[in-house]
Amino acid sequence: MSWHRYPNILTGLPFLSIGLGSVLTVFAEPKIRSLMKRLSSSTTGDSAESTLPIILLGGTLIPLGQLLFAVSAAPPNSPVVAILAGLPLGIGNMLIFLYVANYLAACYKSHAASALAGHASTRYMGAALLPLLAPVMYSRLGPLVTGLILMAILTVLAAVPIIFMKRGDYFKARSRLAHGSDVCQAKGCKST
Repeated sequence: MSWHRYPNILTGLPFLSIGLGSVLTVFAEPKIRSLMKRLSSSTTGDSAESTLPIILLGGTLIPLGQLLFAVSAAPPNSPVVAILAGLPLGIGNMLIFLYVANYLAACYKSHAASALAGHASTRYMGAALLPLLAPVMYSRLGPLVTGLILMAILTVLAAVPIIFMKRGDYFKARSRLAHGSDVCQAKGCKST
């Protein structure tokens, strides 16, 4: 037992619900993709921007799951809510993972491998640094304050798809390797 005073067997259960949320999202992905295509055909067509609403949905599920986890992680609360908080975390994480990759591949086309490698490197650096900070934060601030700080950061990051919905063309035009940019057209980038 540690600061949460739950038996050690219960402390790993939120990871199972995160995994379950991820697996459910992978199985639901074909339905999500067909819904996305049906909804976006009238507005954005079959473009990179059609993935942004799904990324926004994932970006709102993650802070929601973090909030549920933060307010229920410590006793006297039941561990059930903390365990169930993993479902929106897993679903949101997988939606963002899948559809950001789709967005990058659609934007960078022939340079997609490089864009995806940069995306993965950034994610893995964050994944390597957070476990170094988390024990210090949890021991000094407690689970509620630490969870709320992380939720606030995640809420700010959830606005990124909105920024790309409004200014995505500007960012793509400024990227030297994005498909359709001036530099890419001058180099003769292929669309496949």
